[in-house]
Amino acid sequence: MYRTISDIKRANTTSGGHYFDPDTMSFFDSHIEPRVYGGCIFITSEQYRSPRGEECDGNRMWSVRYCNKTGAIDTLGKHMAYSSIDDAVLAVEEILELHMRYHHLSEKKGNGR
Repeated sequence: MYRTISDIKRANTTSGGHYFDPDTMSFFDSHIEPRVYGGCIFITSEQYRSPRGEECDGNRMWSVRYCNKTGAIDTLGKHMAYSSIDDAVLAVEEILELHMRYHHLSEKKGNGR
């Protein structure tokens, strides 16, 4: 479980990941939202630019990310799936609600996962 974005960055770098490298962040014009949800989920926004540095459509889009216990970063859903931060936060809330329901049902069945 991670408490801060700094914790996630440290875990990713320690595991040999390059997700937060300046060149990677610059290529996607990535911004990282400061909050960590459920100890492992965070939100980024990207604005795609052509290889020549030109904006393609000018729209900043948001993505929901997951950092596993080894520090690897994955996208939950589609990359740049949300047109606003509010939509991305709603998606995170839905993901966490489903996660809690799954674990509650597993515990009731005695699976305890």
